[in-house]
Amino acid sequence: MTHQNKKKQISKYIIFQSYILDHLNHRQAILMGLLNAMAKKEDYAYLKNSTICELLKASESTVKSDLKTLEELNYIKREVIRNDKKEVIERRIYPMVRFDTEGRGKTDTEGTGKNHTIDIDKYINIINKEYRDSFAKWLQYKIEINNMYKSELSIKTLITKIMKNVSAKQFDEVVDISISNGWKGLFFDKVKKEINLNKPPKATLDD
Repeated sequence: MTHQNKKKQISKYIIFQSYILDHLNHRQAILMGLLNAMAKKEDYAYLKNSTICELLKASESTVKSDLKTLEELNYIKREVIRNDKKEVIERRIYPMVRFDTEGRGKTDTEGTGKNHTIDIDKYINIINKEYRDSFAKWLQYKIEINNMYKSELSIKTLITKIMKNVSAKQFDEVVDISISNGWKGLFFDKVKKEINLNKPPKATLDD
């Protein structure tokens, strides 16, 4: 496939979650959006580094460094395809965090890049509107630490507990503190001394 044809496959707009900028610089976020755009048909992108360099106007060393960062953060998975002579014939890059047309994230729970995604939009729309930004942030964090909830029931139970025990403002604070401490769950009992919760929950919100 020619470089020109590859460019035609890329969407007019490159979409990515704004809060991935908490972990990536702007160029890396754009690269993640580019890989998502190129992986729509085959579930993986097969761009060469030289093509990425041209598209992003970046040096090869910069592109190599950015790809390494994305892989270390589990945003992508790379696979090298070799022939019988052990020669490299293709490199596949699987986006582990996928974005739909509205920019919401999805994650590949099996690590294959194929048809094993949890649709964050589906769950965000269940929770009341005032909670959604914080809830989206929490789910994206769970994706990034490879600790996403394993069932729809666990997420729905989590939503019920959140809305029953804290206000939207309080929930935002709990999410920020939990993420900054690297916790895998929303431990209200650990943060109640740091924020003023009117009704501290009795249970830990975890999967």
